[in-house]
Amino acid sequence: MLSAQGAGRCSPGVEQEWQRVRVTRFVPADKSRAQMEQLLLGEARTLAVQQAVGITVSTSTTRSQYEAMANGESREYRDNFFELYSQDAAGLVVEEKHTTTARGTDSLAINYEARVGCETGSVAAGFTGSVSTNQETYREKDYITIRVEVSDSARVYLFSIAQDGSARLIFPNRVDVNNAFAGGDARMVPRTGAPYSFTAELDTRFGPSQNEMLLSIFYLGGGPELFRSADAFEKVFTLEEINRVLLRVPRSERSRFTTGYEIRARSDR
Repeated sequence: MLSAQGAGRCSPGVEQEWQRVRVTRFVPADKSRAQMEQLLLGEARTLAVQQAVGITVSTSTTRSQYEAMANGESREYRDNFFELYSQDAAGLVVEEKHTTTARGTDSLAINYEARVGCETGSVAAGFTGSVSTNQETYREKDYITIRVEVSDSARVYLFSIAQDGSARLIFPNRVDVNNAFAGGDARMVPRTGAPYSFTAELDTRFGPSQNEMLLSIFYLGGGPELFRSADAFEKVFTLEEINRVLLRVPRSERSRFTTGYEIRARSDR
């Protein structure tokens, strides 16, 4: 069950009116409450963005997307966890608040509110880029390698988005500070022989398997100061913080891509 209210077709910039969404879902026996809360939050975020940019989504469509995500079946839905495009308009959550309550013994309900920033205008003309991980599914403690390719000169920023929505800047980092790519560059991160590595880690709150995302942002200029400061290497970002930074830079000067992967416990068969 879901209900929604708020503005439609938000203007460029930050929409002042709060988008309000309520979602109630059955809790499967094999899902922890923490895991279900994150799934509900992800669904509510997407609905709020859809609502702000004027996309109408049926209950049946949302239900099937939710079930696919809960079962770990929909890469496309996971990859578009916090962004949604409607023709030439994009929506990004820049502020949010929510409460989650139990409904009976087998259901959860989320009351979610968000302010959405909307963008119009063209993206970076002619720019293409790609980011991929060496596997789509990892076991805990597996090494993760990322391949990045760009068509034009750009600075590349890679963020790892955990199951709880927290984000960390993993490239550049204190060891590998050079994130300037020339046109046509293809690079592995970490590079061969680098004195650091990325490993798959599980958060025990969310059970024996989790979905995570990799957000890549390509700036044709120098990139925002917040991402270039030394403090960024240690900071835990929220999606709202990243989105507010993105909205300050015209889309003609940047591009972004997301990809998802799954992490499973070693004992999970």
